[in-house]
Amino acid sequence: MKNTKSQTFDFNENYQQAYLQASRMKLVEAKKITSIERSKNSENLAYTLVDNYTDLVNLVIYTDENFYKTFISNSVSRINSVEKLSNDNPWRAAVLSELYFHKASARLIYSENIKAAFDIRKAATNINYNKKIHLSFTYNYKLSSLLNLAFGSIPESMKWAASLLSMKGDVETGLKESAYFLNHTKNNEDFRCFYPEALCLRLTLINMFDPNTRKTNTPRHLIKEAQNHNEIYKNQLLLFTVADYQMRNNMNDEAIKLLLNAKFDSSYAKLENLNYLTGIALQNKLDDRAILYFQKYVQNKANKNYVKASWQRIAWHYLLKNNVEKYYENIKQVLVYGNSITESDQSALVEAKSLSIPNKHILATQLLFDGGYYKQALSEIKKANYSKLKLEEKAEYNYRLARIYDEVNNTPKAIEHYNLVVEQASDKPWFFAANSLLMIGLHYEEIGEKEMAKANYKNCLKLNPNRYKTSIHQKAKAGLNRLKQ
Repeated sequence: MKNTKSQTFDFNENYQQAYLQASRMKLVEAKKITSIERSKNSENLAYTLVDNYTDLVNLVIYTDENFYKTFISNSVSRINSVEKLSNDNPWRAAVLSELYFHKASARLIYSENIKAAFDIRKAATNINYNKKIHLSFTYNYKLSSLLNLAFGSIPESMKWAASLLSMKGDVETGLKESAYFLNHTKNNEDFRCFYPEALCLRLTLINMFDPNTRKTNTPRHLIKEAQNHNEIYKNQLLLFTVADYQMRNNMNDEAIKLLLNAKFDSSYAKLENLNYLTGIALQNKLDDRAILYFQKYVQNKANKNYVKASWQRIAWHYLLKNNVEKYYENIKQVLVYGNSITESDQSALVEAKSLSIPNKHILATQLLFDGGYYKQALSEIKKANYSKLKLEEKAEYNYRLARIYDEVNNTPKAIEHYNLVVEQASDKPWFFAANSLLMIGLHYEEIGEKEMAKANYKNCLKLNPNRYKTSIHQKAKAGLNRLKQ
C-alpha cells in the first residue's frame, strides 16, 4: 500500500504546459506530457486535474458513449486520489471542486441532470470551503465565478430545486471573480496556462450578464490582447468564443475574417462547431457560402448538438432563394437528426413541427439584424406586407422592428414597438413578448428607473415562451440581481 503522506500536488511547468495544450485541443501532446511527468513522480497528483480536463475536452468533441462511461469511472478514481491530500494543501478542495464540475458537465451532455446537480453541489461545497480556509488561493475564483453566476441567475420557478441542494450564488460576485481571475492569469506565470479558458469565460459572462461592461471598450481590449499574444489562432475554443462575441456585438465582418483565416493542423483535435459558427456568420450577411459550412457540419455523424439548427439554416438558405420545395425537404431533416438539448436546436424543432413557412422578408431581417447590418435589415422588413401577415408574423414584425430601432438608438420607437409586441403576444407561446419585456427592463435600468425595470423583468419571468426561455429568464433574473445592489 502506498504511503499517501508522500503524495503531493505540484502544478509544475510541465503540467502547466500540458494543461495549456489540452485547452488548445492538442490532446495527444497533453497526454504525452502528463505520461512523462507521472513516470518521473507518480506521487504528484497534478496529473488528475490535467488528465481529467483533457478527457473532458475529448468527450465534448467526440461525444462517445463508451468513452463517457470510462470518463465517469476515471473521474471517480481521480477524486478518490485527490481526497487523500492533506486539507492544508490549497489545491485539494479546489481540484476536487474542478473534478466534480467536470463530472457534472459530462453528465449534462448525456442528460443525467439529477446526478449532475449533486456533482455540482459537491463542486460548490468544496470551493466554498477552500475560499474560507485558503482565501488568498487565486485558483478558487476560476470555478467560483462560474458557480456564482449559474446559481445567481436561476429563475424563481427553479429556486426550490436550488434550495434543496443548498445552492446559492450572486451574479455581481461572479462577474468580479471572473475579472479578478483573468487578470491573475495575465500577471502570474504559474497561472498563465489558464489564460485562454479565463478569457473565454470572461467574454461569455460579459455577453450574458453584464450589459454595462458590454457597452464599454473592455471586451474589444480583451480581444486585442489575445490577438497580440497570438493565442486566438492556437486555441479553437478561444477562436470560437471571440468570434461568437463579435457576431453578437456588431462585429460580424470581423468574425467572418477571423473564422475564414483560421488554420489548424492535424495535431489539433477538430472543433466542428467552428463550421457551424462560420455558417451563421456568413448567413447573417446573406452570403451564399454559408450553406457549405452547415452541410459540412451535418455530414459529420459525430455531431449531435446544433445538427437540427444546421438543417434549419440549410432550409432557410433555400427559402431565401424562393425554393419552397427544397425548404420543406431540408426542414424535415430537423425531425430526424440531432439532439434537442440546445435552445437553437429546440427552436429549429418548433419550426419543423409547425409546418409553417417563415415569412421570407422577416427571416432576412432577422439574419441581417443578427449580423449587425441594421440599415439593410430596416430596408428588408419594409418589404413585408404587414396587412397580410398572420398574428404571429405581425408580432415578430414589430419585434424585429423594435430590435432595429433599439440598436440605432431610437429608443422611443423601440419602446413603442416592444409594447405593441407585448399587447399582441403576451398570452401566446412565442418568445417575442418575453424578450420585449426583457429589453424594456434593460432600458429602464439604464436610465435609473429601478421600479419600472423590476416590473418588466418580473413580467418577463411570468411568461413561458416555447423558444429561448432559459436564456431570456437568466438575463431577466440577472437584471433583478443587479437592482438589488
